[in-house]
Amino acid sequence: MNKFQSPETMVRCVPMASVQAELGWSFAPILNEMMVWSERHLCPPDYVNPYRKTDD
Repeated sequence: MNKFQSPETMVRCVPMASVQAELGWSFAPILNEMMVWSERHLCPPDYVNPYRKTDD
């Protein structure tokens, strides 16, 4: 077992990881707005975002 797998480390790190996951999801709408703004203001007019979900 390495030092990062010790019970003491797991007690400290596992709760922080779950908090970071909740904060990460709450930040997703902000990231999406940043991407939309960037596409409108920084990308060429014919740019197509390969990751954008379409409502077809």
